[in-house]
Amino acid sequence: MALKKPYHIHRQMHLGDFLDELAAQGSLEWTWEYDQENHKALFHITEPGKQRKRYFIKSAEDIASRLAYQKGIAWLPVPHPGNEDRYQQTQEKIAALRSAGTLPPAAQGSKERSPFIERVGIVAKYSGVCPICGSQTVPGDRLFKLPADRRSARNPWVCAGCRYPENRTEPTLEDVFIKLNHRNNTGRTPGLNRHDVAHLLSLHDKLAPETAADLRDMPGSIKLWNAYTENVSANLSRAELLDLLEEFVRPGLIRRVGRNRYLPVVSFPDDQDIPGR
Repeated sequence: MALKKPYHIHRQMHLGDFLDELAAQGSLEWTWEYDQENHKALFHITEPGKQRKRYFIKSAEDIASRLAYQKGIAWLPVPHPGNEDRYQQTQEKIAALRSAGTLPPAAQGSKERSPFIERVGIVAKYSGVCPICGSQTVPGDRLFKLPADRRSARNPWVCAGCRYPENRTEPTLEDVFIKLNHRNNTGRTPGLNRHDVAHLLSLHDKLAPETAADLRDMPGSIKLWNAYTENVSANLSRAELLDLLEEFVRPGLIRRVGRNRYLPVVSFPDDQDIPGR
Protein backbone atom coordinates (compact mmCIF):
# COMPACT_ATOMS: atom_id res chain seq x y z
CA MET A 1 0.00 0.00 0.00
CA ALA A 2 1.29 3.42 -0.93
CA LEU A 3 2.41 5.65 1.92
CA LYS A 4 -0.08 8.38 2.75
CA LYS A 5 0.83 11.92 3.67
CA PRO A 6 1.97 13.27 6.09
CA TYR A 7 3.57 10.03 7.32
CA HIS A 8 7.22 9.15 6.71
CA ILE A 9 7.05 5.36 7.14
CA HIS A 10 4.32 2.71 7.05
CA ARG A 11 4.58 2.10 10.79
CA GLN A 12 3.44 5.66 11.47
CA MET A 13 0.63 5.40 8.92
CA HIS A 14 -0.59 2.09 10.36
CA LEU A 15 -0.78 3.53 13.88
CA GLY A 16 -2.37 6.76 12.65
CA ASP A 17 -5.10 4.84 10.81
CA PHE A 18 -5.98 2.90 13.96
CA LEU A 19 -5.95 6.03 16.13
CA ASP A 20 -8.39 7.54 13.62
CA GLU A 21 -10.61 4.48 14.12
CA LEU A 22 -10.45 4.83 17.91
CA ALA A 23 -11.16 8.56 17.64
CA ALA A 24 -14.26 7.86 15.55
CA GLN A 25 -15.47 5.59 18.37
CA GLY A 26 -14.91 8.34 20.95
CA SER A 27 -12.09 6.48 22.70
CA LEU A 28 -9.58 9.31 22.33
CA GLU A 29 -8.58 12.47 20.50
CA TRP A 30 -5.21 12.81 18.84
CA THR A 31 -2.97 14.89 16.60
CA TRP A 32 0.31 14.11 14.84
CA GLU A 33 3.51 16.03 14.24
CA TYR A 34 7.03 15.26 13.10
CA ASP A 35 10.14 16.53 14.85
CA GLN A 36 12.35 17.38 11.88
CA GLU A 37 15.41 18.08 14.01
CA ASN A 38 15.38 14.69 15.78
CA HIS A 39 13.52 12.77 13.06
CA LYS A 40 10.88 11.56 15.52
CA ALA A 41 7.14 11.11 15.09
CA LEU A 42 5.16 12.64 17.97
CA PHE A 43 1.62 11.63 18.88
CA HIS A 44 -0.48 13.95 21.05
CA ILE A 45 -3.22 11.79 22.62
CA THR A 46 -6.10 12.74 24.91
CA GLU A 47 -8.09 9.95 26.53
CA PRO A 48 -11.48 10.65 28.16
CA GLY A 49 -10.99 12.16 31.60
CA LYS A 50 -7.23 12.53 31.13
CA GLN A 51 -4.93 15.36 30.14
CA ARG A 52 -3.42 15.63 26.69
CA LYS A 53 0.03 14.05 26.53
CA ARG A 54 2.75 13.72 23.93
CA TYR A 55 4.11 10.27 23.10
CA PHE A 56 6.79 8.78 20.92
CA ILE A 57 5.59 6.05 18.60
CA LYS A 58 6.30 3.05 20.88
CA SER A 59 4.32 4.54 23.79
CA ALA A 60 1.51 5.54 21.44
CA GLU A 61 1.40 1.94 20.15
CA ASP A 62 1.14 0.69 23.74
CA ILE A 63 -1.93 2.89 24.26
CA ALA A 64 -3.46 1.69 21.00
CA SER A 65 -2.82 -1.96 21.96
CA ARG A 66 -4.42 -1.46 25.38
CA LEU A 67 -7.54 0.19 23.95
CA ALA A 68 -7.79 -2.44 21.22
CA TYR A 69 -7.74 -5.21 23.81
CA GLN A 70 -10.31 -3.45 26.00
CA LYS A 71 -12.65 -3.13 23.01
CA GLY A 72 -12.00 -6.65 21.72
CA ILE A 73 -10.34 -5.44 18.52
CA ALA A 74 -7.53 -7.52 17.01
CA TRP A 75 -4.72 -5.08 16.25
CA LEU A 76 -0.93 -5.24 16.11
CA PRO A 77 1.70 -2.51 15.66
CA VAL A 78 4.10 -2.68 12.75
CA PRO A 79 7.51 -3.81 14.09
CA HIS A 80 10.84 -2.13 13.38
CA PRO A 81 11.94 -0.94 10.86
CA GLY A 82 8.34 -0.15 9.99
CA ASN A 83 8.70 -0.42 6.20
CA GLU A 84 6.12 -1.55 3.66
CA ASP A 85 7.09 -5.24 3.88
CA ARG A 86 6.61 -5.26 7.67
CA TYR A 87 3.36 -3.35 7.20
CA GLN A 88 2.00 -5.99 4.81
CA GLN A 89 3.05 -8.81 7.14
CA THR A 90 1.31 -7.11 10.06
CA GLN A 91 -1.88 -6.62 8.04
CA GLU A 92 -1.89 -10.34 7.23
CA LYS A 93 -1.44 -11.27 10.90
CA ILE A 94 -4.29 -8.96 11.93
CA ALA A 95 -6.55 -10.43 9.23
CA ALA A 96 -5.78 -13.96 10.50
CA LEU A 97 -6.53 -12.96 14.11
CA ARG A 98 -9.83 -11.35 13.16
CA SER A 99 -10.80 -14.37 11.05
CA ALA A 100 -10.12 -16.64 14.03
CA GLY A 101 -11.88 -14.29 16.45
CA THR A 102 -8.86 -14.05 18.77
CA LEU A 103 -6.79 -11.26 20.28
CA PRO A 104 -3.00 -11.04 20.11
CA PRO A 105 -1.08 -12.04 23.27
CA ALA A 106 0.86 -8.76 23.08
CA ALA A 107 -2.33 -6.81 23.67
CA GLN A 108 -2.97 -8.76 26.86
CA GLY A 109 0.42 -7.70 28.21
CA SER A 110 -0.51 -4.04 28.58
CA LYS A 111 2.06 -2.13 30.58
CA GLU A 112 -0.64 -0.49 32.69
CA ARG A 113 -1.72 -3.66 34.47
CA SER A 114 -1.02 -7.21 33.35
CA PRO A 115 -3.73 -9.83 34.02
CA PHE A 116 -0.91 -12.31 34.66
CA ILE A 117 0.60 -10.16 37.39
CA GLU A 118 -2.64 -9.01 39.00
CA ARG A 119 -5.19 -11.74 38.39
CA VAL A 120 -3.76 -15.11 37.31
CA GLY A 121 -0.53 -15.59 39.28
CA ILE A 122 1.28 -18.92 39.49
CA VAL A 123 0.98 -22.11 41.54
CA ALA A 124 3.75 -22.40 44.14
CA LYS A 125 6.08 -25.37 43.69
CA TYR A 126 7.96 -24.87 46.96
CA SER A 127 7.26 -23.71 50.49
CA GLY A 128 8.00 -20.09 51.26
CA VAL A 129 7.01 -16.97 53.15
CA CYS A 130 4.93 -14.07 51.87
CA PRO A 131 7.16 -10.96 52.04
CA ILE A 132 4.18 -8.75 52.91
CA CYS A 133 2.27 -10.49 55.71
CA GLY A 134 4.90 -13.09 56.69
CA SER A 135 2.50 -16.03 56.35
CA GLN A 136 3.77 -19.43 55.23
CA THR A 137 3.03 -20.54 51.68
CA VAL A 138 3.05 -24.19 50.64
CA PRO A 139 3.15 -26.04 47.31
CA GLY A 140 -0.19 -25.62 45.58
CA ASP A 141 -0.86 -22.11 46.92
CA ARG A 142 -1.43 -19.42 44.31
CA LEU A 143 1.16 -16.64 44.33
CA PHE A 144 0.98 -13.26 42.63
CA LYS A 145 3.80 -11.10 41.27
CA LEU A 146 3.28 -7.45 42.05
CA PRO A 147 4.23 -4.49 39.84
CA ALA A 148 7.84 -3.38 40.29
CA ASP A 149 7.07 -0.31 42.40
CA ARG A 150 5.11 -2.34 44.96
CA ARG A 151 7.23 -5.43 45.47
CA SER A 152 10.24 -6.57 47.41
CA ALA A 153 13.37 -6.88 45.27
CA ARG A 154 14.33 -10.07 47.12
CA ASN A 155 10.96 -11.81 46.80
CA PRO A 156 8.32 -10.31 44.47
CA TRP A 157 5.78 -13.13 44.92
CA VAL A 158 3.03 -12.60 47.51
CA CYS A 159 0.16 -14.71 48.81
CA ALA A 160 -3.40 -14.36 47.53
CA GLY A 161 -4.42 -12.33 50.58
CA CYS A 162 -1.73 -9.72 49.88
CA ARG A 163 -2.39 -9.31 46.19
CA TYR A 164 -2.60 -5.56 45.72
CA PRO A 165 -6.30 -4.59 45.91
CA GLU A 166 -7.90 -3.15 42.80
CA ASN A 167 -10.32 -0.23 42.68
CA ARG A 168 -9.50 0.84 46.24
CA THR A 169 -11.92 3.78 46.26
CA GLU A 170 -13.47 2.53 49.52
CA PRO A 171 -11.07 0.03 51.09
CA THR A 172 -11.78 -2.26 54.00
CA LEU A 173 -9.65 -2.22 57.14
CA GLU A 174 -7.82 -5.28 55.83
CA ASP A 175 -7.08 -3.43 52.57
CA VAL A 176 -5.59 -0.55 54.55
CA PHE A 177 -3.17 -2.86 56.35
CA ILE A 178 -2.19 -4.59 53.11
CA LYS A 179 -1.37 -1.16 51.71
CA LEU A 180 0.61 -0.16 54.81
CA ASN A 181 2.59 -3.41 54.79
CA HIS A 182 3.43 -2.92 51.13
CA ARG A 183 4.71 0.58 51.70
CA ASN A 184 6.54 -0.17 54.95
CA ASN A 185 8.46 -2.97 53.28
CA THR A 186 9.25 -1.22 50.00
CA GLY A 187 10.45 2.02 51.59
CA ARG A 188 7.60 4.14 50.24
CA THR A 189 5.96 6.95 52.19
CA PRO A 190 2.78 5.58 53.79
CA GLY A 191 0.40 8.21 52.42
CA LEU A 192 -3.20 7.64 53.54
CA ASN A 193 -6.30 8.73 51.66
CA ARG A 194 -9.42 9.82 53.53
CA HIS A 195 -10.88 6.30 53.56
CA ASP A 196 -7.65 4.91 55.05
CA VAL A 197 -7.69 7.65 57.68
CA ALA A 198 -11.27 6.87 58.69
CA HIS A 199 -10.51 3.16 59.07
CA LEU A 200 -7.46 3.74 61.27
CA LEU A 201 -9.34 6.19 63.46
CA SER A 202 -12.14 3.64 63.86
CA LEU A 203 -9.68 1.64 65.97
CA HIS A 204 -9.77 4.45 68.52
CA ASP A 205 -13.41 3.60 69.21
CA LYS A 206 -12.30 0.19 70.46
CA LEU A 207 -9.89 1.61 73.02
CA ALA A 208 -10.47 2.45 76.63
CA PRO A 209 -11.13 6.22 76.99
CA GLU A 210 -7.88 6.90 78.86
CA THR A 211 -5.84 4.97 76.28
CA ALA A 212 -7.53 6.75 73.39
CA ALA A 213 -6.82 10.10 75.05
CA ASP A 214 -3.11 9.26 75.33
CA LEU A 215 -2.94 8.27 71.68
CA ARG A 216 -4.41 11.59 70.58
CA ASP A 217 -1.18 13.33 71.65
CA MET A 218 1.01 11.21 69.37
CA PRO A 219 2.29 12.97 66.19
CA GLY A 220 0.80 10.34 63.90
CA SER A 221 -2.56 10.48 65.63
CA ILE A 222 -2.66 14.28 65.47
CA LYS A 223 -2.08 14.14 61.70
CA LEU A 224 -4.83 11.55 61.31
CA TRP A 225 -7.37 13.61 63.27
CA ASN A 226 -6.46 16.80 61.40
CA ALA A 227 -6.82 15.02 58.07
CA TYR A 228 -10.15 13.52 59.15
CA THR A 229 -11.48 16.92 60.26
CA GLU A 230 -10.46 18.57 56.99
CA ASN A 231 -11.50 15.54 54.88
CA VAL A 232 -8.08 15.32 53.21
CA SER A 233 -5.27 12.77 52.91
CA ALA A 234 -2.72 12.30 55.69
CA ASN A 235 1.03 12.10 55.13
CA LEU A 236 2.72 10.29 58.01
CA SER A 237 6.37 9.37 58.18
CA ARG A 238 7.14 5.66 58.52
CA ALA A 239 8.30 6.25 62.11
CA GLU A 240 5.08 8.06 63.04
CA LEU A 241 2.97 5.31 61.52
CA LEU A 242 4.89 2.46 63.15
CA ASP A 243 4.73 4.14 66.58
CA LEU A 244 0.97 4.48 66.22
CA LEU A 245 0.51 0.88 65.09
CA GLU A 246 2.48 -0.40 68.07
CA GLU A 247 -0.01 1.37 70.34
CA PHE A 248 -2.81 -0.58 68.66
CA VAL A 249 -0.89 -3.84 69.16
CA ARG A 250 -0.76 -3.50 72.96
CA PRO A 251 -4.54 -3.70 73.56
CA GLY A 252 -4.89 -6.48 70.97
CA LEU A 253 -6.66 -4.56 68.21
CA ILE A 254 -4.04 -5.52 65.64
CA ARG A 255 -1.25 -8.07 65.65
CA ARG A 256 2.36 -7.94 64.55
CA VAL A 257 3.06 -10.65 61.96
CA GLY A 258 6.64 -9.74 61.09
CA ARG A 259 9.08 -6.88 61.00
CA ASN A 260 7.03 -3.77 60.24
CA ARG A 261 4.09 -5.98 59.25
CA TYR A 262 0.68 -5.85 60.92
CA LEU A 263 -2.78 -7.28 60.38
CA PRO A 264 -6.07 -6.37 62.06
CA VAL A 265 -7.56 -8.80 64.54
CA VAL A 266 -11.01 -10.14 63.64
CA SER A 267 -13.53 -7.35 64.24
CA PHE A 268 -14.88 -7.24 67.78
CA PRO A 269 -18.65 -7.43 68.25
CA ASP A 270 -20.04 -4.29 69.84
CA ASP A 271 -20.84 -6.12 73.11
CA GLN A 272 -17.51 -7.93 73.42
CA ASP A 273 -14.88 -6.71 75.86
CA ILE A 274 -11.71 -5.43 74.24
CA PRO A 275 -8.38 -6.53 75.79
CA GLY A 276 -7.10 -3.73 77.98
CA ARG A 277 -10.43 -1.92 78.02
